[in-house]
Amino acid sequence: MIESLTGIADLFSSFPLPVLVLRDDGARLVVAFANDAFGTLAGLDAAGMENMSAALLQRVEGQPDPGPAIMRVMHQGSVLDIEVGLMRRGGRVSLRLVGQGLRTIDDIPIFLGVARDNGEFQKLAQARASSELMLSAVIGNIDLPMLMLSDDGRIVLVNPAMLRLIERPIDEIAGRHFSVLVPIDDWPALSPRFHEALQSDEESRRALRLLTGRGKPINVEIQGKPVRQVSGRRLRMLTCASLEDMLPGPRGSLSELPERAAADPSRPLIAGRLQLIGLDDVRTALGERWGQVRVQALAIAEGVIRRHLGAEDMLERTADDGFVIFFGELPEAEASIRAREIAQQIRNRLLGNSTASLEAQVESFAAEVDVEDDGFDEGGIADVLLAKLAQRREESRQQVSRLLKTALQKATLDPIQVTQPEGYPIPFFIADLAHPWRDDIADALMSIADDLNVSFEADLVTLSVAMDWHRPGKRDATLIMPVRFENLMLPRLLDRYVEVARNLPVELRRQLMFHLVQMPAGTAGSRISGMVQTLGPHCKGIAIELNGVDHVLDPLGTRVSVVSIDYELLGPLDGPGRARLQRLLRTYHLRKMRVMITKVPREEDAFRLASDGVDMVALAR
Repeated sequence: MIESLTGIADLFSSFPLPVLVLRDDGARLVVAFANDAFGTLAGLDAAGMENMSAALLQRVEGQPDPGPAIMRVMHQGSVLDIEVGLMRRGGRVSLRLVGQGLRTIDDIPIFLGVARDNGEFQKLAQARASSELMLSAVIGNIDLPMLMLSDDGRIVLVNPAMLRLIERPIDEIAGRHFSVLVPIDDWPALSPRFHEALQSDEESRRALRLLTGRGKPINVEIQGKPVRQVSGRRLRMLTCASLEDMLPGPRGSLSELPERAAADPSRPLIAGRLQLIGLDDVRTALGERWGQVRVQALAIAEGVIRRHLGAEDMLERTADDGFVIFFGELPEAEASIRAREIAQQIRNRLLGNSTASLEAQVESFAAEVDVEDDGFDEGGIADVLLAKLAQRREESRQQVSRLLKTALQKATLDPIQVTQPEGYPIPFFIADLAHPWRDDIADALMSIADDLNVSFEADLVTLSVAMDWHRPGKRDATLIMPVRFENLMLPRLLDRYVEVARNLPVELRRQLMFHLVQMPAGTAGSRISGMVQTLGPHCKGIAIELNGVDHVLDPLGTRVSVVSIDYELLGPLDGPGRARLQRLLRTYHLRKMRVMITKVPREEDAFRLASDGVDMVALAR
């Protein structure tokens, strides 16, 4: 319950943001109250708007009718986030109206909303984004660790060199106060001088300690300079220089490993090597900068690995800047998964979301080692294990090659039926190999850490098998063909895939939709658009899998007709998750694209998605 309408008027009359209150007048919605800010926005006298019909709020394309939508949330007590049109002198204005259904102490249902002029907001946002983008591009290409602070001490920009120095991902510090980088014990003494420097027009220089992602402080010297009026804000630029060696403490010796294994012969040793920490691909991606960041990069990589090691695990660095990991408790399959997860985290920490470096991969592998047969006395433990890993890798490659060749001849397709959320089938099927081929190929790829070239061949197998499923005239349906996005990042692989698609039967190409899945985070919109334009002419259309519910793709052209998202990425739909889903639906429905939710666990969940306006669903197997 809230106050009466009179109390609401007293509370919001001088409120700086436009506020609108609507009530149910029996057969229609009318204005119960509008403050002066809303009256100015509408070009009307706010006092004269009382009892005016809510028809002044008009429907915009791709959005629900505001009248019924507001009436529904008013009586349900739920939340509404909607775009509406508003006629005023000088033309029509686009508003975003965010509000909630409430009841007064007199038990009168009302809708209390706050409005925002989309046109003005977008102009300001574009101007701010343009200046910040230029500034971000400049500091992003500077090797010196650097960050920008707002006038209240919050971190607004940070470059990759700074992230490497403090061994933290950008999402841990962006938008946070600078104090999150300083040890708790140091902040009380530092705080007064820090805030004084923020307001100063003078340069400053001092030594202090910064807290790294490993939880240990490092000694740095920070130089601060004022930067005036960037995006309408006063900023301060900080540059850092490390005052100590960035290498972690001494690495554990593996000399006791054979004795430990001999004490318990029933438990094999598991070794996984992360080859990118041998940094061949990273060295290529960073070019001349590699020599400047090598020590920091290795320290960051080792720090990431150590955070994932248990009491029974061991680590040793090799001569070529690689690492050998010994998983003391895990079976081989789990060790391979763990090694790949660590490898991906290292890649993200070293390269961030730089789309120029997406081809640089962290390669991981795991192998079971028999101590008695491998002769540790003949050489270093790491050398023996690396030789074993190379042997096992070649054996796995040959196994996967044989499996894929056999699958080309014997595998069949077991498509997943796509339905409307209400459960009615529609003529769309997702191409999927039948059991056991699906599981066998997945297990084989896991054994060699989903090698890029081999997983590309697996996609071609599925496409080849789709030709048998299609058979001209047999099915009048659209076949959605999954293609791992990362498999096509290399131009030579994309050209080869296009060549295969071009030689498909014309009837199949007219019913085939390529579904780009597993898109890496941070992929540039230009690269996505280029891939869409390259594949588009050789199929009916393109579908793209989103890697997050808040991921909004740049305009992609008319060839993209479907976007999909994994059900698990939606999160709880009882609160903020529903609002995020509705924003996603609104964004893509405005672009005339359907939204498909995949791997929906139950039919009841599909019915819930129907109420939110989802177009297509695919149930999990």
